[in-house]
Amino acid sequence: MAVVARVRAPATAKFRDQVILDGALNGNNRDYLIPDGEKAVHNMNNGFKIKAYHNTRRLQETEFVVLESGGSGTGFDTVRLTAFAPLSTGKVFADFVAA
Repeated sequence: MAVVARVRAPATAKFRDQVILDGALNGNNRDYLIPDGEKAVHNMNNGFKIKAYHNTRRLQETEFVVLESGGSGTGFDTVRLTAFAPLSTGKVFADFVAA
């Protein structure tokens, strides 16, 4: 039997689901920004990490990276797709815990 570790979120955690990310859908752009200047918690150690989606498919962690557009320590706000650049008919969104 497998043991499943669960991370308990603090009562003040602000969960965001299916947030459409800002960025051009043109077959060239790979960078998508969390709207309204919001930042996300992205910490591999505590299990809170951004989950990115293209259309209805959850992206594998090898298909994107999470960045701090303002530099180190400014907060995670950018999802960079590494495997493809979505076309105009696509939709890029994310689930995350707001910082």
